[in-house]
Amino acid sequence: MNGVSGVSFRETEKGLEVRVHKSKSSSSGKLKKRLPYNFKQLSRQISQAKTSDSARSLVSKMQAKLSWLYKKLKSGEYGEREVSAAIIHAASMERIAKRKVKHLE
Repeated sequence: MNGVSGVSFRETEKGLEVRVHKSKSSSSGKLKKRLPYNFKQLSRQISQAKTSDSARSLVSKMQAKLSWLYKKLKSGEYGEREVSAAIIHAASMERIAKRKVKHLE
């Protein structure tokens, strides 16, 4: 698993807390890839959603993005801090998209 043995998430008052559990084996010091995740694009799509249908499609898109990010975290090819920050952002964007669906209905 390239140094990652597990990931745990916990909802706190401040938001989502992500913990990455590392295995004993150390990495060989290779540089990690940059994560192709655009924070601004996702939040812009949510703010531009004008109907509940478009917001509902964004919820499923955010869920798919979250599962993609979990897969990238487990692969070990990308920096753990960067992926963890992206997971926190995507989870909060998913909650916001769900809230927007309820408000637009």
